[in-house]
Amino acid sequence: NGENPGNYDFKWGSKLGSLYDLVSSTDLSTPIGTWPVWEGHADIAGTAPTNTLPDVPGGGPTRFFAVIEKDPPPLLGENFDAGPGVPGGWTAADNAAVTAWEVGDPSTGPAEGPDAAVSGAHCAGTNIVANYTAGADATLTSPAIEVPAGGATLSFQQYIDTDGSGDVGAVRLLDATPKSSTGPSRSHRSRASRTAGPGSHSRFRPRRLARPSRSSSSSSAMAIRRFSAASTSMTWR
Repeated sequence: NGENPGNYDFKWGSKLGSLYDLVSSTDLSTPIGTWPVWEGHADIAGTAPTNTLPDVPGGGPTRFFAVIEKDPPPLLGENFDAGPGVPGGWTAADNAAVTAWEVGDPSTGPAEGPDAAVSGAHCAGTNIVANYTAGADATLTSPAIEVPAGGATLSFQQYIDTDGSGDVGAVRLLDATPKSSTGPSRSHRSRASRTAGPGSHSRFRPRRLARPSRSSSSSSAMAIRRFSAASTSMTWR
């Protein structure tokens, strides 16, 4: 640093959406991952293609520095492990056909379901201890999230077992402003990740056509059970 001898100006290649910590140590033999954050320079947002950090105190004649890249925390994460009961901010709705989204222990359900939740004891699913019913249409909607300009990715785990007669389940991404069933949405019928625009809800919706059900079940987090799509840590990133 030309203005303040003993201080440093840092510059590194960076990515949008990533966070960076400046860490430092006087002992190069220790793992960089154990070095403490230097002078409070943590969670620096990536400004791609490069970041700069000027005028950082040097801290003495012998000191080593490193910049650590890390993923940001999820915009929304839920594993349903705290159940039973749908978590606060989530909304379960159904068409009164004796099939509802629940949070509980799937191991007590029919044999066609999962033996256990993916994490912990609980998952979200339709009719945790019973089959889904004829004519069922049930939804589980997440709280709204503010999606960054660069978009976000929804990741979830699922367990699906239907009777093969046209029953379907979908993951819909809904515009939260305004909240409207006729507003923009995108559907996803199996596992994977989706990218969403600003202000989104995740809605998990199984639909059962008119025949009596076989069994299907869910596994920890985001499930459509007895028509089931499940996930154990539904995460927006």
